[in-house]
Amino acid sequence: MADTVHVHRADATRTEPVPAVTIAVDLTQPAHSGDNFAADAQALFDGDAKKIADALHEALPGGTLKALMAELLTRQVCLLRVPLPQAVTR
Repeated sequence: MADTVHVHRADATRTEPVPAVTIAVDLTQPAHSGDNFAADAQALFDGDAKKIADALHEALPGGTLKALMAELLTRQVCLLRVPLPQAVTR
């Protein structure tokens, strides 16, 4: 994968143009330890995800945003699988 990915931003539909956005994935995850390991890690992931979602929601065309959501869900479909209950025999 390329170090830099360039995509189209949304057209200006408001009084001002949609600004370009740069998302830098360059921070190292801090070492989590102690009793709050899971909660601290989840808070970090949730915060990063919200920042990315906010930036993309403001900058991408709606069609690109919808296609991105579909692509991400398709890649994670195994996490969404729920086993069907076994048939009850009487």
